[in-house]
Amino acid sequence: MQIRDTAVATPDKPAVIMYPSGTVVTFGELEARANRLAHLFRKAGLVEGDAVAILMENNAHMHAVMWAARRAGLYYVPINTHLTAAEAAYIIDNSAAKAIVGSAKLTDTLAGLADELPNGLPSLLLIADGTLQGWSSYPECVADQPDTPIDDEIEGDLLQYSSGTTGRPKGVQLTPGNFYAEIQATSMALHDSMNEGNRTLMFLPMAHVFARAVSVAAFESKGTIGPTSDVTTLLDQFATFKPDFILSVPRVFEKVY
Repeated sequence: MQIRDTAVATPDKPAVIMYPSGTVVTFGELEARANRLAHLFRKAGLVEGDAVAILMENNAHMHAVMWAARRAGLYYVPINTHLTAAEAAYIIDNSAAKAIVGSAKLTDTLAGLADELPNGLPSLLLIADGTLQGWSSYPECVADQPDTPIDDEIEGDLLQYSSGTTGRPKGVQLTPGNFYAEIQATSMALHDSMNEGNRTLMFLPMAHVFARAVSVAAFESKGTIGPTSDVTTLLDQFATFKPDFILSVPRVFEKVY
């Protein structure tokens, strides 16, 4: 379960379009980005079964990071961006993550992890579109990596953590078969929206398993994702992105209206 078939068939088709910049990430570019990061994971010593924690808002890098981990045989662990450093550190420690990939928007949370992790920070630390002492800047740090697949490519798994409303968050492993069944069910339930050329505005955080399933279903149908997390500009995003489908929750629309 990869994006490679779509990337080969339609490399110039937009996979991701960002607001408000209008920056486009094509399927070909997304494939290359995932390959480069997968090579870095291997160079850093990560092997099948290791975990990568992802602490990012919905942005232009999120999908490449998840696809890179998946094709390197790694557990990828998307973490809710609303958690405190202590709460995020619990998940990182519990999952035994060997790497953390974060973003500039979460710099304060990332900076607070060192004091909360009982075994210290993992050796591979990447921050997208920003700088933080001790962390490598992504994607600059993968610029010299090959954009071709790693030699030992193998399917990885999603390690999804519960919200923790009834206690500590619990990790739930979704195997490729489990997750693909979710994607197939999503495609069938949303068959009118999962068509080639359709656009999905993704407000639901990618740490939510359904957001991930809808994104993969959209990619498989050669659709385009518009990642967003800014409710204050949502109406303008509707007008600019012109989505065919919006994945969100009622609370968001309460804020809009």
